[in-house]
Amino acid sequence: MFRSHILTVSFLCAPLALSAQEASKETEKAQFKPFTGRVSGNKVRMRAKPALDAPIVKELRSGDLYIITGENDEFYSMPATKDIRAYVHRKFIIDGAIDGSKVNVRLSPTTDAPVIAQLNTGDKVQGKVSAEDPKWLEIDTPDYVQFYVAKDYVENIGGPEVLLRLQKKTERVNKLLAEAKKGIAEQLAKPYESIDLDEHLQDLTEVSREIEEFPAQAQEARQLIRQTNDTFLQKKIKYLESLTQNSKENWSRKSDELRKEISEQTKRMEELEAKYSLEPQAKPAPVVAAPAPAPASPKTAEMLAWEPVENELYQKWARHQTGNPTLDEFYRRQSDSGRTLRGILAPYNHSVKGRPGDYVLLTETSKTPAAYLYSTKVNLADHLGQPVTLRVVERSNRNFAFPAYYVLYMEQ
Repeated sequence: MFRSHILTVSFLCAPLALSAQEASKETEKAQFKPFTGRVSGNKVRMRAKPALDAPIVKELRSGDLYIITGENDEFYSMPATKDIRAYVHRKFIIDGAIDGSKVNVRLSPTTDAPVIAQLNTGDKVQGKVSAEDPKWLEIDTPDYVQFYVAKDYVENIGGPEVLLRLQKKTERVNKLLAEAKKGIAEQLAKPYESIDLDEHLQDLTEVSREIEEFPAQAQEARQLIRQTNDTFLQKKIKYLESLTQNSKENWSRKSDELRKEISEQTKRMEELEAKYSLEPQAKPAPVVAAPAPAPASPKTAEMLAWEPVENELYQKWARHQTGNPTLDEFYRRQSDSGRTLRGILAPYNHSVKGRPGDYVLLTETSKTPAAYLYSTKVNLADHLGQPVTLRVVERSNRNFAFPAYYVLYMEQ
């Protein structure tokens, strides 16, 4: 009799224990606060159920943002996003409503696809005929459907309102990235002297700084900056090579023209002497034309590239002078107001449009940059890495970090 009472009490307690567990889960569910979750890895799998062997809905990218609405053991749950489509077989649809009990809603238009919901007679459905299989209707995923992601790959970055703020910022970041890509492609298709990448590189730099909130976009921006600089450098090299080739051809042509001119002048002088001679003279020895002077060493492409800048400065100066002062006179006056600099010559390798010089002068002690340099008179490339003493005159530094100078000559 006593044993029977104990057994009865045990059976009565079991449902109470189950009810307590269910109540605890309901309490936890009620206490869960939705948040904005950011995916912290690449190819993270969103699943149809909270299990590692559940069907895969899609793969998520690092930085993707979702509203997390609940949790189930080791998984977070989230509502379906608009890009996830659902499918219902059209044989169960009459006049825009379901005709049947527990009609399966699937992830793709095939009977092998995972079931994510079920509809019943009278449920309204709207959609379009599937392009993959016309027997199926493509519809929005039902609002109550939840998908799941492992907790280890989701970071809580704030309340649901954070998603809206970051979505707006995401749109701006993606727009900057897309416009920079397009603009850079257009600029690099132009001739070198017409390329202007500054604005687009600034946009990419801004995106690259968003590594915390937008790691994928920031990484893409950094890679695009490297690729752009490499392509720009190759175009610059080709451009400078073409200038050098043109320079050599010009000097060769001028040398030939000079020799021809001297030869013609010598011939005319001989003819005039023979025609206007007043008394017979011994036949003079044939005049041998002096060899044409060797042309000056051709300027480098970098030196030629600065000639339009210097010519403009000379023209401005000459307009305020009396007579017709020469370019040499211009530089003599510049030297009077110039200064002497000492340091070590180094190349300025940054591929930046509008830079104030081709070289930098490093301090002899700390080897840090002190000035930008360029010249149309001195081939600075012959003295790279060497201590030099230069006579210079100041030029515009175009809002760069250090003062800029034109090198007039190199002092001994």
